[in-house]
Amino acid sequence: MSPISTASTDQPLRLSPPWALAAGNRLGAAALVQAAILGVPGPHLADQAAMGRHLSRIDPALAAAYAAPAPTLTARGDDGHAAIGRLAVALLRLLTPMPVRCIVESDRRPALLSLEIVVFQVAADAMMLATAIAAGGQGDEARLRQSIVDFRSAGERLLPDAGEAILLARIDARGLPWHRVDDGPARSYVVIGEGRHRRRLRQTISEQTAHMAGTLAERKDQCTRLLAHHLLPVPRQHLVQDAEGAVQAAAAIGYPVVVKPVDSSGGKGVSVGLDTPAAVRDACMAALAHSRRAVVESQLFGQDYRMLVIGGRLAAVTRRVAAQVTGDGRHSIAELVMAANADPRRIPPAGLLRPLPLDAEALQLLAADGWTPTAVPAAGQHVRLRTASNRAQGGTTEDVTAQVHPDNAELACQVTALLGLDAAGLDVITPDIAMPIAETGGGICEVNRNPALLTHLSAPGAPDVASAYLDHVMEGAGPVRIPIVAVVGGAAADAVAAETAGRLEGLGIATGLAWGDQTISAGLPLAATPPGDPRRVARLVADPGVDAVVVAVPAAALLASGFGHRRCDLAVAIGAAAEAPAHRAALRLLAGLGAETASFDPADGDAAAAWLAARVARR
Repeated sequence: MSPISTASTDQPLRLSPPWALAAGNRLGAAALVQAAILGVPGPHLADQAAMGRHLSRIDPALAAAYAAPAPTLTARGDDGHAAIGRLAVALLRLLTPMPVRCIVESDRRPALLSLEIVVFQVAADAMMLATAIAAGGQGDEARLRQSIVDFRSAGERLLPDAGEAILLARIDARGLPWHRVDDGPARSYVVIGEGRHRRRLRQTISEQTAHMAGTLAERKDQCTRLLAHHLLPVPRQHLVQDAEGAVQAAAAIGYPVVVKPVDSSGGKGVSVGLDTPAAVRDACMAALAHSRRAVVESQLFGQDYRMLVIGGRLAAVTRRVAAQVTGDGRHSIAELVMAANADPRRIPPAGLLRPLPLDAEALQLLAADGWTPTAVPAAGQHVRLRTASNRAQGGTTEDVTAQVHPDNAELACQVTALLGLDAAGLDVITPDIAMPIAETGGGICEVNRNPALLTHLSAPGAPDVASAYLDHVMEGAGPVRIPIVAVVGGAAADAVAAETAGRLEGLGIATGLAWGDQTISAGLPLAATPPGDPRRVARLVADPGVDAVVVAVPAAALLASGFGHRRCDLAVAIGAAAEAPAHRAALRLLAGLGAETASFDPADGDAAAAWLAARVARR
């Protein structure tokens, strides 16, 4: 038998299909993904040396993540079950710098594995893959290695990137209630606050970002024409639909030129320094792979800067350098790339820089400059791997905020205001940002409606733009929480909840109410749901028309499925003595979410409603 095989062929180690446990549950405030560990984990899973050898054969990065301390792992009972939880945490460490809480309950039958993570599918996949790795034996390495590659590829599209993770950490540090709505790649967003006080944002696009302003900025041709109309420094530009049109535009503008997609971002499909018709044709085809049309514009000369404006103020400026290596006279270009990518700052998920590329585009650029990957550049000689200087393409950044000339700062703020954006990233080419752009022949190449904070966070010594952006989003928000009330029990609890909501409405407090199978948002009936369904609480707390939430919930449903939100302000139990044990357990759960608790006899329903309404009114 292999050292990493299951202990019993009659009961192979496997995981049940995962399910979601709502926020505010018996294990804590956060929503969890849960699954039952079925079968018998072999004693080898508790052998750290054997597991380390097994993981090293599959994926050295996973082996290192598994060996690292796991302070967020809580395990009760069997070490074999705990090893599966540790593996799931290690897999998620390959994807995100965010802390991942894991709970393994071996003292339950069957044992339960629980993971706290922002995206359900990623956590579920991590649990399933961890179990497969734990059950795998020698000879399974190639299959498991590919499974890890597939897991990372899918997870990286769904989870917050390093920039969003930093922003979420800032939100947490301020004690703001938040949750992330998982709506697929590039469509997820974060909700900060509750009820009427909520704020929503997707990366650096918030509810304060005007749609028309974003559309103008996204279309490079429209944006350039608007800025030119207002006598602002921009390159000459033509919109084209095919390669021959691009060649004609380049001839009209004069070489060298830049070609880029009309509405793409992240440096994709951008080619600079083009000085022949053949180069323009190739660049146009590359741009059209990312958009239906392309723009050809005059080449500006100087250094590449990103200027970040937030809320009408210049927040930070970085100088951007395209991906490159610097020779040392001893190592080849390929070896220099490998060494640079070993820098922790370029290793995902926590690295704030992207790995240096040595792909087809880089090889083509090397060949154009007379290099091959095996060539050894002289000491101090720079070798280009990209022409575009975006961080997303492996570029590096240097903070130059303190060097910016006041005229340039005013220019950036005026451009942002002219477009109508609340936050923008301006790409500027100029010889020296410390000199007025109007005097240097520089110009504005592009305005980004969704500027990546990582462009600045990755620059040592740069201002904390994540905090600055959060200040902007939350400006004028006032209180971010609304009173949330839970009434535990059966029919009597439904009556108390309805009476409490009625009293609050009479005081002018728009109230979301869930009782029985009914859910009502500020007087509007919603779709019927089972009593105690935690989705009702989540729905009402996220409603921008609500000032308070009152929910009646059976004790059994609360203990089994969770409350539906990470916190609760007030909780009362309405029931007879026979119901006391379940009610006490439910009140303990809600007290753990911050609730002030009390118990009332069913005959005292009016008193309970008055007690709740009075406390809500004072908040």
